[in-house]
Amino acid sequence: MFISANAWAVVDEFELKATFIFRFAQYTSWPPPPNKETLLCVLGQKEIFDELEKFKDRKINGNSIRVIKLPSIKTATDCNVVFIGARENFNSIMPMLRPLPILVIGDSADAFEEKAVIVLVTEPNRISFKINRTQANNVGLVMSAQLLKLAKEVR
Repeated sequence: MFISANAWAVVDEFELKATFIFRFAQYTSWPPPPNKETLLCVLGQKEIFDELEKFKDRKINGNSIRVIKLPSIKTATDCNVVFIGARENFNSIMPMLRPLPILVIGDSADAFEEKAVIVLVTEPNRISFKINRTQANNVGLVMSAQLLKLAKEVR
């Protein structure tokens, strides 16, 4: 459980991470052509998938949202956002995703070294994040200045 700044409410870790993922997508622009829907994909971590499902009736940059539980990383090429759970092997996953315009979000320390665009960092009573802006730029993603200011670290 985590304490939010919002009146010291206790928030579930997976709910908070799903909210971060949704917000990251809201503050990211993808290269053209625009998609008709924003695909939020999850590899591993069923709890994150379940929490992201709660956002399916919302919109990101005017697009409807579809949440997909990936059976394998090979099916991720159409995704706009891919969240990769901490138990997944980043060394084998990232070579396929690295050149694509996908907002890759990791949940493990090695994700940042493997060039995930955003990495969630779990700390006592809070979650922060790091942004690999170089990788985002390399694949054509543009992140808002507001998002960059909130990051714990930007490379």
